[in-house]
Amino acid sequence: MDSPRNLRAGLALTALSCVAALSLRRIFDRPSFVAPVLGAALLPHLVGFASRRWRWPRVVAFGISLVGLVVYAVAAFEATTTTLGLPTASTVDAFRRDASAGWHVLRTGIAPVAAHTGTVLLAVVATWLVAATADWLAFRLDATIGAIVPALVLFVLSATLGTSDYQAVATVAFAIAAIAFLLLQHDVLLARQRAWFSGRALGSASRTLAVGAVVGIVAITAGALVGPHLPGAHDDALVNYRHRAGSRDDGNGTISLNDPRVSIRAPYLRQPTHPVFTVRVGGTQRLKYRFAALDRFDGITWNPPEGESQRAGGSLTPTPAPGTVRQQYHIEDLSSIAGGSNDAGWIPAAYDPVAISFPDARVVSGLHALVIARGDINGRSYTVDSKVPTSRLTPEQIGATATAVPSAISRQYLRLPHRFPSAVRRQAHSITGGGRNRYEQATALVRFFTDPANKFTYNLDATDTRNLVDFLTNRQGFCEQFAGTYAAMARAIGLPARVAVGFTSGISSANDPSLFTVRNIDAHAWVEVWLSPELGWVEFDPTPQGTAPGQTPPFTQPGPVPAPVTPVPTTVTARPVTPTSTNTTAAVPVPGSGPAAQPASNGSSSGVSLTLLLWILVPLLVIGLVVAYIVAVPRLKRRRGQRVRTSADTRDAVRAAWSTTLRHLDASGIPARATSTPLEIASSVTAHGAGPLHEPLVDLAASYGVAMYSPEPPTEDDAAAAWEYTDEIESLLQAEETAAQRWRRELDPRPLIRR
Repeated sequence: MDSPRNLRAGLALTALSCVAALSLRRIFDRPSFVAPVLGAALLPHLVGFASRRWRWPRVVAFGISLVGLVVYAVAAFEATTTTLGLPTASTVDAFRRDASAGWHVLRTGIAPVAAHTGTVLLAVVATWLVAATADWLAFRLDATIGAIVPALVLFVLSATLGTSDYQAVATVAFAIAAIAFLLLQHDVLLARQRAWFSGRALGSASRTLAVGAVVGIVAITAGALVGPHLPGAHDDALVNYRHRAGSRDDGNGTISLNDPRVSIRAPYLRQPTHPVFTVRVGGTQRLKYRFAALDRFDGITWNPPEGESQRAGGSLTPTPAPGTVRQQYHIEDLSSIAGGSNDAGWIPAAYDPVAISFPDARVVSGLHALVIARGDINGRSYTVDSKVPTSRLTPEQIGATATAVPSAISRQYLRLPHRFPSAVRRQAHSITGGGRNRYEQATALVRFFTDPANKFTYNLDATDTRNLVDFLTNRQGFCEQFAGTYAAMARAIGLPARVAVGFTSGISSANDPSLFTVRNIDAHAWVEVWLSPELGWVEFDPTPQGTAPGQTPPFTQPGPVPAPVTPVPTTVTARPVTPTSTNTTAAVPVPGSGPAAQPASNGSSSGVSLTLLLWILVPLLVIGLVVAYIVAVPRLKRRRGQRVRTSADTRDAVRAAWSTTLRHLDASGIPARATSTPLEIASSVTAHGAGPLHEPLVDLAASYGVAMYSPEPPTEDDAAAAWEYTDEIESLLQAEETAAQRWRRELDPRPLIRR
């Protein structure tokens, strides 16, 4: 197995595994995963080469590969938990935690996800299994086409779940690596006069294959480079597999209400209470500390916009500017919420931030949200100046909310899914029908959720429904469900709305009323509604007030209220306030985070998780295909064998008998050199210790020679006799076969390939 041809084929398959592994770049937010994943792509092929070089039994080779995976994973991820390099109970616990965290991110996240220990660990395991399976199929079972499938599955998953980055490069690289392996492995099999999957001589077909390979490379390259630029390439899909709602608007469209950046559902809120950050607020005001606003509602989830960012540091003045509130933060533990150590993450700040002391902070355009592009935010301190919208509105300001909404606002903040439930739209219009302007409509919608008479209940034990109709019927949920439903209903009646995520004000210090401690249980989601050019985005909180984790504190106003007296006109504007010191605008990805900061993006029209359906249906489909294969292949082989036995062309019948015998010998581990004559093959069988086979094999070889070279075709009796020799040889071989060899022969599909 270590001839130059085999080495070249092995290197080509290794390259294919590496290309498939590198395609994971479309899933991860940074390339730190590359080194461990490439190692997982290379080492299984090295183990496979060693097992063939020193002829290890298959069971031994399989065991060594599994042990190698464990050793590699421990060394790469959990080396600090070992004792003298040996795994301990702490190692097992660490693997369990990391795998669980990684699976949560990959199951619920939207690419690109954070390349932290858990996600990279799962990628390493998947890559190792792909490479080991491909090597086994290619060089243990001679299944050339099948050997491409594991890498293809990994590549397709990366393309389906990942971003569109590197699309053309990844596709072309995978195609070239796959075709190179096919050609080189074909060369190996051709040397043994065996095709990819038929085991027969190819003759001039190899030239056709080479021409086809060139045409294939050209076609794939052209498709990858030219396809995305063709007319209609970016139109809606003919079959939209992401949106599984029915074709009718029956009021049961599935809408995800989960916040994709801060996990504030019941399991998170039930964790032990611990401080997240402290903040000293000028004027002792109670503020909400916001990460971001989610404005893209695609029918599956609320997501942040794909915006640009500008550098935001260095613009603090010695004293706060008029109309702003200064906040002094100290971050204690944001790793599980805003991106773990060394990850990009959101920076909490009161809306609307206009200046920050972080030199490496950036402000995301359109969100008024602050992010840190690099480094660990835990343990750091910073100061933010924010323009806080007034909570007291004059009659003039309220009246101005009846003016038309600018097109730039309506285009982005009134979008709803194509199949938005009509029942929810009708209910929203019924609730707000008496409102004369956007302010009155927004407050009416708040009253609908907060009025005790409507029996909405904040309940950590409520079902985490993703269906608007179900939530409005059951009237129980978390703050994220109240906020998501409110924002969707607001858009349904023409109110520009988005979901804001962050924290409520926390608890103030008894000794210093201006110092607040914000805890994990203060995580919260609320809504921002655009009211007018003067007021801009104004906060409305539809969650019923209470003291439960994640609930709106009792002292919080659900929205702005009319001023009892005419105040000094506010100077708050609807436009983002650009920091005084900015650099050239540069596009940056919206920061992702760890397990608690990833989106839940699955859903179906029945309310059943699409992920759960896939976990049920895919294994059932695989099992069904395996059972169908086991049943169908032996039956088809017997049916075809009966046809060739009774062929009207007696030469074909004898030729089929000889070909069948060669396959039986090959399956039993008895080689038949392609350059040998039939009689030489019969003699070589004796040399391999198969003496009882010699006589029927010699007789069959003689019949084959007569049938092929005699001017007269063999008689029907001659053809029948040839098959009797074949049956006798098969019986002798079966008597010496193991159960594994017998199953392999029964399930070998090569006899079904047309010769």
